[in-house]
Amino acid sequence: MEDSQAKRQKDLSASLFLLAYDQVKAYDSVQAYTIQASLERFNLPNQFISYVLSNLEDATSCFKTFYGPTEDFSIETSVRQGDPLSPLIYIFVTDALHEGLKFNPLFNCQTGYKFSNRHSLRIASLGYADDTLTINESWVQQWMSHEWVRDFCVAHNFRLNSSKCRYIISNYQGPNDGRWLWSVDGSEKIFPLPSSETFRYLGLWISMDLNWLKQIHVLNKYT
Repeated sequence: MEDSQAKRQKDLSASLFLLAYDQVKAYDSVQAYTIQASLERFNLPNQFISYVLSNLEDATSCFKTFYGPTEDFSIETSVRQGDPLSPLIYIFVTDALHEGLKFNPLFNCQTGYKFSNRHSLRIASLGYADDTLTINESWVQQWMSHEWVRDFCVAHNFRLNSSKCRYIISNYQGPNDGRWLWSVDGSEKIFPLPSSETFRYLGLWISMDLNWLKQIHVLNKYT
């Protein structure tokens, strides 16, 4: 974001697009076929893949309530909560998503942000577990990146919370800005927000304008 600010000071037409996605029940949405395809993509041994998938075979769970545990119910999807292997499996799954953001298979092109002092370095996305953020320098690239995310979600039965996604544009044109994006199922719109919008990413409150007032307020609150 600092690099983008420097670019915009030299060239008023330069722009930056950020989209921080909010996924609904990320771990619970993972399908067995998604796990298998993701592990096979890394050429992991068949015995290991079978072991991972066995966690979903005849798996059951229950909820603890005030009156005691509920009856067991079948688990047909998800990586197991509390299993130390689960975060690693989920990273295998989302690696394909980030690879597609780096080189978009739908449009056969690269997207992302090029640094002004190192043009060979291109960053298309940031990711930590189910937190995904895309970075682009044009509306066209942002739209292409989002279309890939939508297709990936449909293929793997992922859902996004459109109202909690934060889509920020440096040259935001006001409430009538027409550069909105469709939700995964096309029933909702993800509307753009100005660069002054503060959003939380990996526990840190940041803004495209690099205004740290909200994060400072949070830190002062607990000191």
